[in-house]
Formats: sequence, structure tokens, C-alpha cells
Amino acid sequence: MVLRDRMQADVAIWREVDGVEVPARYTTLEQEVSALRFGVGLSDRSYVCVLRLRGEDAYDLLDRCCPCAMYLRDGEVRHTVLLSEQGTPILDLYVGNDDESFFVFSEGKPAQEVLAYWRSMIPEGADIQIESWNETHALLGLNGPFAWELLAELEGHQVIGFPYATFYRSEEENLFFRLGKTGEYGYDILVPRDKVAAYWARVFEVGRSFDICPVGFEALEHAGLENFFFSIRREGALGLTPVELQLQWRVSYEKDFLGRAALEAVKTSDARRRVTGIRSAHPLSEGAALYCEGERVGEVVVAMRSVTLGAWIGLGLLALPWAQAGLALSTERAKKADMWTVSMPFVRNLSMLINPQKHSYRDAASLETLRRSLSQPDMWVETADGA
Repeated sequence: MVLRDRMQADVAIWREVDGVEVPARYTTLEQEVSALRFGVGLSDRSYVCVLRLRGEDAYDLLDRCCPCAMYLRDGEVRHTVLLSEQGTPILDLYVGNDDESFFVFSEGKPAQEVLAYWRSMIPEGADIQIESWNETHALLGLNGPFAWELLAELEGHQVIGFPYATFYRSEEENLFFRLGKTGEYGYDILVPRDKVAAYWARVFEVGRSFDICPVGFEALEHAGLENFFFSIRREGALGLTPVELQLQWRVSYEKDFLGRAALEAVKTSDARRRVTGIRSAHPLSEGAALYCEGERVGEVVVAMRSVTLGAWIGLGLLALPWAQAGLALSTERAKKADMWTVSMPFVRNLSMLINPQKHSYRDAASLETLRRSLSQPDMWVETADGA
């Protein structure tokens, strides 16, 4: 690992993600999630498989395999998901158009398996070349409500107008993708491997005045669930389809794609279900049954205690008539309701309140005003405590 000496390797807790060893945590989960919610966090994202597809037939290959509508302007990125024949996700996918060649970011399998998959899908005689950018570049993640301000000091103020789901090149050969799965401002940065250690150090040097914090994989996943970002390793491993996972916005039924028949069958099934956000003041257990007025309506499939909210949140797989916000639930048939289905995302993001022309991390007064606006009384908590 090129960055290991730079990344506080002596204090980091490491784990394998998609075949790559990366920091799971540097300090505590609470500290790292706080950095994502109120400041800036820098992460190693080398578990993401980064490929570039070139050639006259590259678009046709992606259009055939990806279930989304594949019209992309130059510099635009589309979020989709690669499906099995059974209609279940096998890869969480971003596809970006780079002057008629394509960047493909994928999560869910080791890079070697991803590369083998795409090569197996190339028709004989097709003009398609696949480059593995993991061999030549490292992927860093910069996330947080003030990530834009730090990046502006690194790259120039033009970054402030950088639209979501687009990318651009810097003069130093780095590529910046405005993405992120935390609900805050987020950027994925592709840096040549021979320059990544120096760039990591430079980001931290400039980031001192932003109290920048190294953030591990666990905090990124935690923040992702708080904002209802799909995880291929969590709910994506439950054998559910995009219909049940509320990911139909990533597919287009105006085209044919692998797994479409399975999705059509789920859409018309009498036993339709949807993942739905649930929140509780008491611990939730994955696998627990969920009841509404004595009737079993589903089960808990994902559960965790939210660092940001100080409450338990998760996903319930509910029968369709109950897959909506505002219902009182319990985990026992005769038990009084002690949790509720909620609209997602679970958290209110500081990034949604920030005006780059008005706010700055270094302006203590404006930062405190923003924090206070997030700490207004939570009506859900008041209702739950009184239930």
C-alpha cells in the first residue's frame, strides 16, 4: 500500500474490503463520523475498482450490461447497479463519459473479478480495450460539509461550482469526481500512484485549519446508512432486487438488461416488499419480526445505533401496504409500539444549509449558527418519548 506509512498505520485498525486491505478506523467511530458531519474527512478508497473502457464498441458493451439509460454527456457520471440474472445486485456502479471513453467505478467484488467479468462480456472481434487504473492510480475520498472549501484552496475556486455527478481534470493530472455517499459534500480523487503520498500530505497540510481527520471505511459506511445510501455489502447482500431495495431509479425499463425479467416478476408479485427506514429509542436486532397493531408486517434487515442521532436506525423489509413513513411498529405482537417508520435520509445534513458564498469553516460565528439550526428540537424524539 503506497499510503500505509502516511496513514497512521501504527494506530489504524485495518480490514479487507473487496480484496484490498484498507483502514477501517483510525480513532473512534464517533470522532470520524463527526468529521464527516461537521468538517472534513480524508479516506483511502483503494477498494473501489477503477476501470477505463476505450474503443468504438465500449459504449455498446456498457449499454448492454448496465440497466440504466446510458445517455451521458462528456464529463457526466451515472450511478447504477450491475445485476445478476436473478435481478440481484452484484456491483454498485458509477459510469462516467470521458470523451467517448468511459470510467467505471465499482464496489462489491475484488478488482480481478470485476476485470474478468467485463472481459468475459466482450463479444469476439469487438473494439474494446480495458485499462485497470488501480495499477497506476490511487483513489482518495474527501467528504464533509466543508470539503468544497478545502478543495477550493487546493485546486482553485472554480471547484465551488462543480456539479454533482460530474468530473474534471486538474493541471496536476488528478481527476476529481463529485460523488460521495455520506450525504455531505463529497469528492473522489484519482491521483497517480507515484504522487499520491505527497498529495495525501498536502491535503493534510492545507486541511489543518479545517481540523481535517483521517476517516476509515467504517465511518463512511455508517454515514452512508444515515443518509440511505445503498451498500452492496450490507442490504445488497440480502438477495433482494432493486424493486425491494428502492433502487428502481437506477434502472430503465425502456431497455432490455440482464435481470429485467426477475424485476418484472417482483413488481407484479402478490407478496411485494420494500425496505423502509425505521427508527427507535431502543436497540434493534437484525432478523427481529416487525408488527403493526398486532399483525406481522415484516422484519428488521439492517440495524445500528446512529452516532449522529444517538438513536437506533435501520431498514425494515415490510409488506408493501406498510412500506411507508409514519407507522408505529413493535418487535412483539402484543407489545406497545416503540419504533416508527420514517422518511429518509435519517439525518439532516449540514451541507444542505451551507452557502459557499456566505459560510466558511474558519468563521466560528457562522459555523455555530449552522450547528444550532441542526440542533433544533427533534419532533420525532418528543413523540417517541411520549408514546
